[in-house]
Amino acid sequence: MVHAAKSPKKTIQPPLRVGSPAHKIYAILVSLKPHEAMTRPQIIERLGQDETFMDEKKFGRAMTELKRWGLQNVPKKGYRIVLESK
Repeated sequence: MVHAAKSPKKTIQPPLRVGSPAHKIYAILVSLKPHEAMTRPQIIERLGQDETFMDEKKFGRAMTELKRWGLQNVPKKGYRIVLESK
């Protein structure tokens, strides 16, 4: 019996405006390993390293926009992007 090899996950780049808060957060979260997640303070700290200021209102809007692109909030761990292969 021959088993089909599993196909690797496809990385789908959502149509986010480059440089937008949602695009920057997506880039951070998609770079994590599948079992990893980042909390809100960790994400904001990482954005600060890139000299990107983000207030709560911008952060909330960006997270709402990312929900349709695979954003998950893992209780007690933080946020992550789950890429689904088709």
